[in-house]
Amino acid sequence: MECKPAFVPGCGVLESSGFAGNGLACPTNERTRLSVQRNRNVARSSRMVVRSMLQTGLFTDSNPNVRKVSPKKGDERKCMKVVYVVLESQYQSTMTAAAKSINEKSENLSMEVCGYLVEELRNPENFEMFKKDVAEANVFIGSLIFVQEIAEKVAEAVAFSA
Repeated sequence: MECKPAFVPGCGVLESSGFAGNGLACPTNERTRLSVQRNRNVARSSRMVVRSMLQTGLFTDSNPNVRKVSPKKGDERKCMKVVYVVLESQYQSTMTAAAKSINEKSENLSMEVCGYLVEELRNPENFEMFKKDVAEANVFIGSLIFVQEIAEKVAEAVAFSA
């Protein structure tokens, strides 16, 4: 059986050795070709996600109100307001879950929780909302705030509310 050169988009012409003229391995059978195509699609999708994140400003374009936890209207229990700033969203999701659990199970305490990711405080509207929330808070938690610029802004907001 004779191996004939074939064209595969992105690889160029296949030679009988299975390598394209550019020195990169190219698929020589259907299964390998589909695998390469799937990998290209994943890479293309990943580039689109990264491009979208860069265009929107990553977390600076997000809205902390989406993560706010509040007791139900008409709740007669004492309410404690907690405001926190964390580095990563998994810390935020843990705080949200804890507040929701307290609101469901505690007989004499409810929680209002306002959470911010460190990078969200670069957005002026988010920072103003943060300052207002800190001024009304019973508890403030700041964790892993490594960026000097943001740490100074947080210190300013906390000192202002004291």
